Amino acid sequence: MRWRYTVLALLLIVCVTAALHAEEKNVDSPDNFIKVWVATFNKNAPEKLSAFYDRSKETEVIVSSGVRLQGYKAVQEAYTDDQKHARFYDSKAKQIGSRILGNTALVTFEHMFKIRSLTDDSHWQVHIRTTSVLHRVENEWKIVLEHSSSIRGIERTTRIED
Repeated sequence: MRWRYTVLALLLIVCVTAALHAEEKNVDSPDNFIKVWVATFNKNAPEKLSAFYDRSKETEVIVSSGVRLQGYKAVQEAYTDDQKHARFYDSKAKQIGSRILGNTALVTFEHMFKIRSLTDDSHWQVHIRTTSVLHRVENEWKIVLEHSSSIRGIERTTRIED
């Protein structure tokens, strides 16, 4: 009878450990990483947004307008330069999908956000598809490659009255 209690206790420990591990994995999931990146987009803080990227010369971002940024410094400078001309707001992600391959994750999502031009106070809606390649760097996900493009049948940018 005693061995049944021991087996039951061990089984309970295994189940609780597995549940806690699944919860930990979920908190640190690539999907959640992207959700936080999207929310940070609204803060208009280049240093906070740049922190999501690997600080390597090989880091690459291809913007939906066709601009290619090579290296962490170029990404950081682009976000800093954007702040001189525009403010981002109402950033959202939908249809997030991810696949983990060891220390690398592939994440795709539709990114929608609005831009207010500081030059003429015009407002724009942007709707693009983004693929981010994440890699574990010092036990944290970092973006090593990001590629955004337009979506067939959806205008990439539309002027809005806000």
